[in-house]
Amino acid sequence: MSIGRERVPTGEPGLASALVALLSAQPAVAGQSVDIVAMRNAKPSQVEGVVAALEAAHATGTAVKTETRDGATARLPVAFTKTVPDCATVGWIAKDAAIEVWPAGGGKARRVIRGLAGPDMTLGTEAMRAQAEGCSASQVAVGAEDSMNWGLVFDLGTSALTAPGARASAVVLLTAAVPGKKLSF
Repeated sequence: MSIGRERVPTGEPGLASALVALLSAQPAVAGQSVDIVAMRNAKPSQVEGVVAALEAAHATGTAVKTETRDGATARLPVAFTKTVPDCATVGWIAKDAAIEVWPAGGGKARRVIRGLAGPDMTLGTEAMRAQAEGCSASQVAVGAEDSMNWGLVFDLGTSALTAPGARASAVVLLTAAVPGKKLSF
């Protein structure tokens, strides 16, 4: 990972601490909204670590820019929050590439099984839209097992925010979740 001319190896233990120290020294971070670029093949926990470091360095917000499946670059707004309403929708990509969807307060999870080429984003997005009916939460929570790649989390998040009738305007990134259980941050 690069910040200006500084490089931080993302595979090393203590990534978050190194990033916070580096970001805190940057004058254009504190009090600003900072966009980051993440490669599709990054681990979800690496992207979440960068987002957490930005929050710890007192950035006011962030968005993650990533290449879409059709080669364009899109922007995913990320909320710095550690709480979401119990009715907020959670979308989690399991290690078997199934998408699990449930309310943040806990409840029965809907499982969308893997498609031919990975998670079924169409049915997963539809399940998230259906779960969001009747909830005016401004965020949805998304994440994946670290055996999946960031590109899949990005696709699920952007699809959930741009689906017809979507009310949410940002995602909350998760690095761990148990389908059907209340979210804990």
